Amino acid sequence: MDSLIESVRQTVSSDVVLSIEALDRGLPSIEGRADLAINQASVMEAALRSQVAGFDGVFVSDMDMCGVEASRELVGIPIVGGFAANAFTAMMLGRKLGLVTISTRVVPMQADHFRTYGIEANLAGIRVAEVSVAELIDDPASAIDLVYQKCCDAVDLDGAEVIILGCTGFIGIAGPVGLRLAASGRPVPVLDPNGVALSYLELLVRHGLRQSRLAYPSRPGQIPHFHF
Repeated sequence: MDSLIESVRQTVSSDVVLSIEALDRGLPSIEGRADLAINQASVMEAALRSQVAGFDGVFVSDMDMCGVEASRELVGIPIVGGFAANAFTAMMLGRKLGLVTISTRVVPMQADHFRTYGIEANLAGIRVAEVSVAELIDDPASAIDLVYQKCCDAVDLDGAEVIILGCTGFIGIAGPVGLRLAASGRPVPVLDPNGVALSYLELLVRHGLRQSRLAYPSRPGQIPHFHF
């Protein structure tokens, strides 16, 4: 958790107060649709607690946006996950997006994100590093060489113009990989998944923006208690 705070602190304004909460129930990471479903209720509870505690916005550090869509019907503060913020930021930088992700298990789920947001035509391809979230947490530096090679494949073989890292466990990797790509004659941006999404959330908060109640109608009546 400390590494996550350290990696994103420089991406937000100096007056932004960051607080991080780990889920006390569910799985430690999202690596498939079943994981997404199991953790969703805990994310919704955490979002509600954040609103009650007076926070201005919530970032769910998950590329697959676990519980984000449902939570938008429950809270009146902006809440974002990783994919949409990164994908639409990437589209400001280039038209063909390459996704480098953690395992073959997440590929169908993450390919669906491009279809859901109507940007499937912008997907150059998905490259898989085959590394677990636990391995990234234990030794993130060891993933840099692997991710760099997959980014090279995305550029050289798929025609990617911008690289999205498909897991928020890729902490401290985007910067070094981006520099190596540029030095090798591949001047493509590599987005830091947490930093970009958190900056996107700050933008929403600064402009007083939050989810549309036409798109995300608030739930009438008492908010239910969540139980597994």
